[in-house]
Amino acid sequence: MLKIVVVEPGQTAVVREVEHGVDSLKEIVGDFKSERFGHYHLLRNPSPGASGPFVITKIETDGDGEAGAFSSLTNEDVRNIRRQLEETSG
Repeated sequence: MLKIVVVEPGQTAVVREVEHGVDSLKEIVGDFKSERFGHYHLLRNPSPGASGPFVITKIETDGDGEAGAFSSLTNEDVRNIRRQLEETSG
């Protein structure tokens, strides 16, 4: 299972566990674009009028710095993400 943070617009961040793989993330976000969010990646639907939800997760990199597979968040990651969300919304 892959632990992620899901944020609905105007809602608090919720930790969810989903099956590993892009399809599970697309079920939440739809077709998505990845953007840096501190040490994490924010996955959001770039379509005009798409307002959410969005997902925050980690993407492991391989030896040459290229993005690899999604990896599960730790409890510390979740705390850091919640802190970052509070800072960016406040």
